Formats: sequence, structure tokens, C-alpha cells
Amino acid sequence: MIVIPVVILLSILEVYVFCPEFYRQEFQKQNTVEKIGIQESDLERIVHKIFRYLKNKDADLNIQVSIHGKQVEAFGDREKRHMQDVKDLFQKGFFVRNAAALIGVFLLFLLWRISPDIRRDILQSCIGASFIAVLIVILLIAAVYLDFYTYFVYFHEIFFSNDLWILDPQRDLLIQLLPLTFFMNITIRIIGWFGGVMSIFGFFSYWLWLRQRRAGPL
Repeated sequence: MIVIPVVILLSILEVYVFCPEFYRQEFQKQNTVEKIGIQESDLERIVHKIFRYLKNKDADLNIQVSIHGKQVEAFGDREKRHMQDVKDLFQKGFFVRNAAALIGVFLLFLLWRISPDIRRDILQSCIGASFIAVLIVILLIAAVYLDFYTYFVYFHEIFFSNDLWILDPQRDLLIQLLPLTFFMNITIRIIGWFGGVMSIFGFFSYWLWLRQRRAGPL
């Protein structure tokens, strides 16, 4: 069932995107506090605000922070407009994940009604889905390590209908907080976890399928 990798991938993506500890680690690695001249408490407030905004719990991204001792609005108009596009993309992602889960339940019910051997059919579907997912993971890993920037640009050109995502690292706080290395690191972790989960899932399904095959029909 191809819906299984979709649900797992989008769930892992959600876990990492909304993980405060991951952001703290990245900020420490990038030395963000010293580079930008921002307080650590303000970084946490910004991350919390972004989380609430992407989950549609806050209507805007208006937040005041202190940079080099001066109180300023964290994000400019271009950054806010881009984040509106990002939020829309996340909301669509949540919908796709939830819809895929419901489709999976429906397909299980359908198999239960029409399949002469539902266990065999489910296991074979899981094995096939896992195999396809692992192949995709291998391709994604190759893309990340060969030329992450190029595929990062392709992603934005495919999923965004404007160039608001092109920000100025000298002026825009959003890209200063979340530079290319941040997105490369989070992508590697998401792909790694997805590949690991799907590999375990596939091997376990294959093991159950072999057991059933050796046992013969019940």
C-alpha cells in the first residue's frame, strides 16, 4: 500500500519540523546568538511563534525581538508573505497525510471484503511499498550529497508560484535563522529516519510473508 510511506514520511517531517530541540541544536552549531546579536530567549519565542503559525493557531507572524539591544519587528513583509505560502503548503501536507491514512483504512476494508487471502495480500503490498520507498530514499540521499542547493531550488520552484522564498541573508532574519545548512541537516534526518523505518517495516513484512508461505494455507 503506497499510502503507508506517504503517512510515515509526512509524520516524520512533522515531528522534525516542530521539534524545538532540533532548532536549539542547529542554533548552537551556527552560533546564531553571537552572529545575529539576538538573545536566546527571543530565539525560543520566534520558534514557538513559527510553530503556532504553521499549525494555524496564530493568524500572523508579528513578534518583536531585541537585536543588538534594539527592539525590532522580527520579520519583514516579504518574509511574512513567504511564510504564508509555507503555511499553506503545510496545511496541504497535513491534509494529504490524513487523507492517505483514511484511504489506507478503506483499502484494508476493501481487501477484507474481496481478498481470498487478506494477510498475504497486505504483506505483499507492504513489501512492495517499502521497496519503492527505500529506492526513493537512495535517490534522495544521492541528490542531497551531490548538489543539495540545486534540488533545494527545484523544490521551491515546484511548490511555490513566486520568488518570495529568495531572501537577503544580510537583511532578512528568517534566512539568518534558517540558512541552507539548516535545511540540509533537517532533510538528512528526515530521509534517514524515513529510510530506517521503511526498511524495518519492509523486512518485518517480508519475514511474516515468508513464515506464512512456509506454513502454507491455513
